[in-house]
Amino acid sequence: MPRLDDTINGSTDDDTENVGGICELRIWQQRYKRDGVQEIVAVESLGRQHGFDKSYAIVVNQIFSEKNHLESTFLTINSEYILKAFRDVIQSYPTVPSDFSEPFDMESPFRMLYHYWDDLHTYKESLDDDDACMHLNLLFEFMEADMGPEKKRCEIQIKKGQVDYARLWTIYRPGDVQVRFENGHPWLLKLGKTAYEENTSEGKWMEVHCIYTDYDGADVGEAKRIFKIHQKRYFASENPANITDLVIFPRKFLKEDDNLEKRLVERGTKFLTFQGTRVCQYDGLAEYIKEPPLDFSLAKSRSSRTPKHSTRCSAHHSCTASPLRGKSGAGFICR
Repeated sequence: MPRLDDTINGSTDDDTENVGGICELRIWQQRYKRDGVQEIVAVESLGRQHGFDKSYAIVVNQIFSEKNHLESTFLTINSEYILKAFRDVIQSYPTVPSDFSEPFDMESPFRMLYHYWDDLHTYKESLDDDDACMHLNLLFEFMEADMGPEKKRCEIQIKKGQVDYARLWTIYRPGDVQVRFENGHPWLLKLGKTAYEENTSEGKWMEVHCIYTDYDGADVGEAKRIFKIHQKRYFASENPANITDLVIFPRKFLKEDDNLEKRLVERGTKFLTFQGTRVCQYDGLAEYIKEPPLDFSLAKSRSSRTPKHSTRCSAHHSCTASPLRGKSGAGFICR
């Protein structure tokens, strides 16, 4: 029966040349990957802790369970060439606490590398520096080995316009424009970050943290809002969901509306011309977006609110309302 060393190196007992001639300790460990498949790994020492070595461009530290299952992988980036690529291409990533000016660590799953895979590849192909290309090739060698098969499975789902709950984060890249429909009207926001959460009352969900432009009756500025995508609502029996059925999804998946941005810019520009106007008439449905004041009253489709309190009309426009003096009810200024 062939020895482990023979199986790996492709040698047999007949290959007796230079047996024992290399004065080094060669260590192989048989472990199990995340999918339960057995693998044979070469290590440098008998201890599980291999240390941190700044002389290597990339340091990979794999953590195994007591049952020899791979639980997590830590990646340390030391290469100045790779750090420069991150500064040039990515600049900043919300869940990675680094400005890429010095070595840093990442833990699997490597969302930043997944989201900027194509951008980093394009950057690598544009380089003239051989050393930089070698270091980036090393990074992609790791990415292909650790993330390549899973990336292909994600792409197959996305090609069909679907995604499952475990891979939901893959379609949400920080900084990308998202679209949400309220009462049939589109609303564009910028993605900040995503996070998986869970409790006993709501089950599992993913939070989508977004930034958008709002008006409070006096100033125009950025505001934040968090949307929840619940597993039991959109991914029944752990089946994939249609991306465009989600409560909010990336703008690039809305294929049929090429003029959306133009229409929303025109609508927003018209709305800004109403700044300083405190009273107007609005006849239609309204949705309260904050608790009404004590002097709030409602008469048919009109309401009375103090200045700088806002509501949202059926077209999802931010509105400002104030009393119509001498008349019952109130009006709204609406974009």
